[in-house]
Amino acid sequence: MSGYYQQQFPPSGPPPSYHEQRPPQPHGYGAPQYGAAPYPPHAGYGTQHTGPASYPHDPQTRPFAPAAEAGMMPEKGGGPSDRPTRNGSAEEAIEKSQPWRDLVWAIIFWVQLIALVVVGGICYNRWSAQFTAQDPAHPDRSTSSDLGPLHHALPLIAIAVAAAAVQGLFWMWMMKKHGRTLIWITLIFGLIVAGLVVIAAVIAGNVVGVVFGIIFFLLNAYYVYIVRHKIAFAAAMMDVSLRSMSQFKTAWSLPIIGMLLMTGLAFVWSVCAFSIVYAVDHGSSEGARSARGFIFFLLVLSLFWTILTTKGWVHTCISGVAATYYYLAPHAIPKNPVWHAVRRASTTSFGSVAFGSFLTAFIRTVRFFVQMAYEQARNSNNQLAACALLCLECLIGCLEGVVNYINQYAFAIVAIYGRSYIQSAKDAWSLLRSRGFDAIINDSLIGSVLGFAQLIAGLCTGIITGLIAWSAFDTDWRPYAGLGFVVGLMLMMVVTEVVESAVICLFICLAHDPATLQRTKPEEYQKVMDPLETYYPHRGPQNGPV
Repeated sequence: MSGYYQQQFPPSGPPPSYHEQRPPQPHGYGAPQYGAAPYPPHAGYGTQHTGPASYPHDPQTRPFAPAAEAGMMPEKGGGPSDRPTRNGSAEEAIEKSQPWRDLVWAIIFWVQLIALVVVGGICYNRWSAQFTAQDPAHPDRSTSSDLGPLHHALPLIAIAVAAAAVQGLFWMWMMKKHGRTLIWITLIFGLIVAGLVVIAAVIAGNVVGVVFGIIFFLLNAYYVYIVRHKIAFAAAMMDVSLRSMSQFKTAWSLPIIGMLLMTGLAFVWSVCAFSIVYAVDHGSSEGARSARGFIFFLLVLSLFWTILTTKGWVHTCISGVAATYYYLAPHAIPKNPVWHAVRRASTTSFGSVAFGSFLTAFIRTVRFFVQMAYEQARNSNNQLAACALLCLECLIGCLEGVVNYINQYAFAIVAIYGRSYIQSAKDAWSLLRSRGFDAIINDSLIGSVLGFAQLIAGLCTGIITGLIAWSAFDTDWRPYAGLGFVVGLMLMMVVTEVVESAVICLFICLAHDPATLQRTKPEEYQKVMDPLETYYPHRGPQNGPV
């Protein structure tokens, strides 16, 4: 087996072809909050420990200590077992009261949101009569929809939703059964696009475009060459992730709930922010007008923080469900596992999600204002300032990408182990430092398939809706084609968000505790490990990551 995972196995162990037999490790330490994996994840994601002496007695100071120690542990003196526990059911172990992590940040998040609504409501109540008044010249003016009559719009919208739902099921089946083929299709599609760019530049006679197009094509070709051995592993990860989430049907509603929450909160923010800015501009307070820029900064920060926290909450919920499958399936799954994951993400772990989201939101807000300054400098023909601001925006964008990527893994660790954000981010950074190349390639390969699926689903839904609008309803097909594209894209995002979160959670759990998957779900374990043994048979756990 490859050096992806420094493993601890039960005494029965994997086949000798994987690596040499290891003695059993003492049980009773390091289990995650989802269950009692009898063989814990290692400290520092890869530092080997030979016994419990490597850990302090206090479970809260041990690396990857459980959020709840009681419950899911094997009998004293016994080996790994698929039985629920000696102290009670898996549900009882999961329902143990957990410590609140980063509670201050949860309080700050809700305080800023409530303050926005209260202040915005006051400003709206004070000034609404001025910015909602009807045009006196056209008091009876009404708006009309570009979608035409209502009796045409409703059935066509239903057709778009149905077509998108069917495609979502189709793509899920394709990812499970033909994941490797899909990855190759997306890679070849990238090469075709790069080749078309070169051809277009040649036809246009653009020498610079030809040079950059050839460089782009060669980089794509080199990328395909270096990741070709990783494709089978990425396909297996997609398969196992979809297989795990297919057992929890209600988990697929979490991204929909997240989109509805983000839409509603964005609407509330729009009304409140507009009211506050209007009050500042038209009020009598000179101090408020002088602080207009700072107030606008806070409003933009509030918007980004709210949206990113909602998105992080969805990711944490799905990661919690995936971890439930990893550690408790098939014999110890509690009742309502999705509800338990949502409850943990909404209470004890919410502060950690809010904390991590605030960091990304602050960076994104700074980038937003740098972009505004760049546009102003460019419009005023200040080329030097525009160039400097463009470089600054690029650097901030890179920082934002790094923090956002670490947060994806940190939030999953928060969901699995119930740790604080700072500790989870440190653990995520340690994981990415030791196996970052593998994680990035895995996410890139799977992300390319998910993005390709979103594009195709949107295009197909738009074409189907437009054709039906044109042929059966004898109405303008163009707005319905656009509506179908958006509907297909958004519903496919539900599938992609679930798959992304489940894959990240699976990667982390495998890196920490592969023995649990091998013991409880050997078929899934073999599916994931076979590609690694096929392409890296000479590597053992002591050789480090592939």
